[in-house]
Amino acid sequence: MKTKTLLYLLLFILLTAGQSCKKDSTLKDEPVSEIRNSQSEDNATAVVDTSLLCYLPFNGNFKDKSGNNNNGKLIGPISFVDDRFGNPSKAVSFSGTSSSYIEIPETQFAGLKSMTISMDFYPISTNHQELISKMSFDAPYNSPEWYQSFTAGIEAGGTLDFDIRQENYCNSLNGGWNPVLFANSPVIYNSWNHMAITFDDNIQKIYLNGNLVDTDVKTASPICSGGPIRLAVWWQTDPLYFTGKMDEVKLFKRVLSDKEIRKLSIK
Repeated sequence: MKTKTLLYLLLFILLTAGQSCKKDSTLKDEPVSEIRNSQSEDNATAVVDTSLLCYLPFNGNFKDKSGNNNNGKLIGPISFVDDRFGNPSKAVSFSGTSSSYIEIPETQFAGLKSMTISMDFYPISTNHQELISKMSFDAPYNSPEWYQSFTAGIEAGGTLDFDIRQENYCNSLNGGWNPVLFANSPVIYNSWNHMAITFDDNIQKIYLNGNLVDTDVKTASPICSGGPIRLAVWWQTDPLYFTGKMDEVKLFKRVLSDKEIRKLSIK
């Protein structure tokens, strides 16, 4: 009897070990485009997509969780609030009246020809306001330091827009923009929304809550150099500060597919 019992026990251990190995191999085969919403420790990197250059989950701080050290720099006061899942201090809130915005270093973005911008946002004000931009903030309009690269915001009334400068027009005072994208459905005020913008040298698209809401052809538009990417503002003369909450800011150096964007938008 003892011999039989030992044999059964040994067989059970071998079967359990085999199942464990299969689970481990499944994890290793996870696609690189998979993005995990991070609820991990603050110093952990919770992404496996190597094209992700910056990921700001705003888990009580402005640290980049992509592993690229593109940490956000806060200018002015903000507050940490519940995210769209109700997790405390996992999103940021901008008052729109306190000159607050966040800067992201430009080093790994200048010159990029393909990109995806993704974020969750909760708009409160119905005024025209900016979500993200890359352009001069305090340089005089006609100075050698003045430049523009791209802007994305919410028009008065709720229409998302996106505009990006064509190649060799970064410092131009007139013209040089690609066709402006305008979403064909409005944002939902006082509620969480998801925006994604994709572009390469041929096409640009804007998505709202997982749905493609505008697209157009474009010419080459590598990201201009000259200063940081900014969240919740564009330029000092007419800042158009964002009023509301923001979370899960992700910047990729490639164009994400429709399926990937729908996944990011799921609430």
